[in-house]
Amino acid sequence: MTTDQMLEWLQLDVPPLLMLTFTSLICAISGNYVVLVRRSLMGDAVSHSVLPGIVLGFLLGGSLLSIWIVVGAVVSAMLGLLMMEVLQRYVGAEANASTGAVFTTMFALGVVMLELWVGTRVHLDVEHVLFGSLEQVLWLDVIRFEDIFLLETWKSFPDSVLWSGVWLFVLLLGLYGFGDVIVRVCFDGVQASLLGYHPRLVHIVLMMVLTVTAVLSFRAVGSILVIALFVCPAATARLVSVSVRTQVLFSMVFAIFVSFLGYILAVVVPLVSGYGSTFSVSGSVALLSFLLFVLTAFLRHFGVGMFGGVRMVV
Repeated sequence: MTTDQMLEWLQLDVPPLLMLTFTSLICAISGNYVVLVRRSLMGDAVSHSVLPGIVLGFLLGGSLLSIWIVVGAVVSAMLGLLMMEVLQRYVGAEANASTGAVFTTMFALGVVMLELWVGTRVHLDVEHVLFGSLEQVLWLDVIRFEDIFLLETWKSFPDSVLWSGVWLFVLLLGLYGFGDVIVRVCFDGVQASLLGYHPRLVHIVLMMVLTVTAVLSFRAVGSILVIALFVCPAATARLVSVSVRTQVLFSMVFAIFVSFLGYILAVVVPLVSGYGSTFSVSGSVALLSFLLFVLTAFLRHFGVGMFGGVRMVV
């Protein structure tokens, strides 16, 4: 690899690959919650319900990096969850039906608001909401290798990558400090209450975690991949895990694997083979996540190697 190729790799490939990896990890870690409580559609609901709040946050803050984006997304997600609760408790709607109805409605509302009020004022449209804009995560100020050691160069490093890395660190700290509490609440809320925990408060906090994860992820990779990464790595890990701890670890390994392989298949292989254009990274990673889940389920069903006879314990 020549010097120019190395510099081009640093400029065009390292930032999006880091962003994709961090996004996959934070979604996989957060997604273990919805898998454990058997509410996988909740990840879909959160990732779609945040869109109206993101649009309102942009209108208030004037930027996609404004704190109002996060505030609006959290409020929007909480409103969606409240609507689901009302439909289930007071209308008698089935849980999955109310979840599907609410998140599609919230997403449709967000799309309408996006088209009416945001328009072309920012590089955000329906296509980018669905599939992300990973190709815009670049580090073009690295012109020479010496620039890597300059503070000014690092000031231009994509903020979205840094924020995702910070959130990943926060999630890992949270798992280390409160992992046992989360597991007890997810498996047996009654027993957790008797032990002095507050299951409802824990669930609210975890839903806010899902919301922040969705907000930090959707801009780069889009809602389609966020949904896949919320569910597939954790669901795949559950098939081969004997404890919640190993499930979380396996989900992170699977997330990294599909991220790197998906990026290679969507970007590197087409360019190297002379195809001339790349494929959708989000679509590639989402498809690989599903295929990995199907393959693991198939191997487990037929008891092949390490996949046979696995049973989950707390």
